[in-house]
Amino acid sequence: MNKYFTTKRLEVNFLAKGNKALSEAVVELLTDEVTQYLPPDWQGISEKERAAAWLEARIKESSVFTIKACQAESLMGFLFVYGLEVNNSEVRIGYILSEKYWGYGYASELVGGLLAWLKQVGNVTSVIAGVTKGHASSIKVLTKNGFILSTSKANTHFYSHQLAVT
Repeated sequence: MNKYFTTKRLEVNFLAKGNKALSEAVVELLTDEVTQYLPPDWQGISEKERAAAWLEARIKESSVFTIKACQAESLMGFLFVYGLEVNNSEVRIGYILSEKYWGYGYASELVGGLLAWLKQVGNVTSVIAGVTKGHASSIKVLTKNGFILSTSKANTHFYSHQLAVT
């Protein structure tokens, strides 16, 4: 299985382990605005040491991918896919993008590219994404890519997308 995919504007690559440069990028990425709808342990990260620990925790719990613009080196964000490494037919996804990339269609392009890639992987038939109620832009990204609301629990809506078996 390839551990990367590209879209018209994005390169998305698997990340096996973090490094000092990524820790610095995480501090810049995880602003209050970016993390306002995310779990408490994703918020208030302003030191490289905490950023490194945060990134290592994400790597242990999911398949982590870096998101960069094609032909560029600067980190735009991260994609998280839960369940991919154990060949589940259902995976959960999440992503974060730096504020400076909001409003340009990158999130929609990322999710669309991920769905196309997962179809090629072959064993994944269902993709789930949780969104905090009120996070309208993330809900729009999911529905634009064919996700439908499947259930709600507490303060979270869960959207699902069934991949066509080819």
